[in-house]
Amino acid sequence: MTNPSQLADKFFKGLCSESEAKAFLAWYFSENAEKKLKKEIEGRWLEMAAYAEWDEKSLFERIQNAKKQNKLFVSHKAETVIKEERIRYLKKKKAMRYRWYAAACLVMLITPLVIARFWPTTYPAEKETSLPEYIIKSNPAGQKSTIYLGDGSQVVLNSASTIKYPPRFATEDRLIYLEGEAFFKVAKDSLRPFSVMVDHTRVTALGTSFNIRSFKGEEKSCIALVTGKVEVRGAEGSGKQFFFLEPGEGVEYLKAGGGLTKIAIDSEQTIAWKNGILHFNEEPVAQVIRELERWYDVQIHMSPEIKGNFTGRFQNQTLKAVLEGLAYSFSLTYSINGKSVELKQKNK
Repeated sequence: MTNPSQLADKFFKGLCSESEAKAFLAWYFSENAEKKLKKEIEGRWLEMAAYAEWDEKSLFERIQNAKKQNKLFVSHKAETVIKEERIRYLKKKKAMRYRWYAAACLVMLITPLVIARFWPTTYPAEKETSLPEYIIKSNPAGQKSTIYLGDGSQVVLNSASTIKYPPRFATEDRLIYLEGEAFFKVAKDSLRPFSVMVDHTRVTALGTSFNIRSFKGEEKSCIALVTGKVEVRGAEGSGKQFFFLEPGEGVEYLKAGGGLTKIAIDSEQTIAWKNGILHFNEEPVAQVIRELERWYDVQIHMSPEIKGNFTGRFQNQTLKAVLEGLAYSFSLTYSINGKSVELKQKNK
């Protein structure tokens, strides 16, 4: 690579080609770069110090605003430099004054250049970048888990479900992404709304508990409020509708593009799953089969002539016990071979 000092000059003046900029950034985020680059920038600001008066508080606020406007998570390395230099500045205001400005200006210079010219306009797949980093929790079929978030909120994650969230929530909100089903018990924080993105819908609460169900392969998603109050807002795909929900109310979203519909819900039945209860109320047998496959991590093969609706309640029951209930209701025979189940109509 070209001499880093010379490349830094071009980079800060916006004269680098794309390949040069990427090479410079790769060097900058390496361990070898930190001391050298910081020292050079610090020297430049020391030369300017005699000619300018600086407002440290105002400068710090502008850096934070620049980060928010550009929607970029500054690297942990740069963030650490800012915090360390700010503390040292406050302790030794005169002696260490310009070291803080050097680190701060480094972030201000790099952020807009990377965003404006060299950063992708859409977020790349998580496997390709760590900006921003997310924690991903996934449950396979047949497994449930309880997750405690950093803000004190609790998430009960159902089988075949995934949530994604940052290691630390932002200062202005708490945002989580869901696929599948989860029950949320939200810690109160009036300054940071708690939001869940699912399909084309955003659910926002301050302190409440609610359930969201949105599995792949199902025609609709359902948001159900248990306690408190939430706002449900659709994106472009749902006509930008929004509702405020009270306990006992819910919203259905038709994935085929039917928009949001407010409905009445049975809270006890909605969240029964998190207490180990399978609850069916006149459910089509095909839906019952999908639920059992997720719940017990099996593949169920059913004869096409088996049709109808099923009602039943099973708490912490084995797969065999549930199949006995189905067999009795629909006059079926069943066989279990490992993770494979076969349902057939009895011969009349």
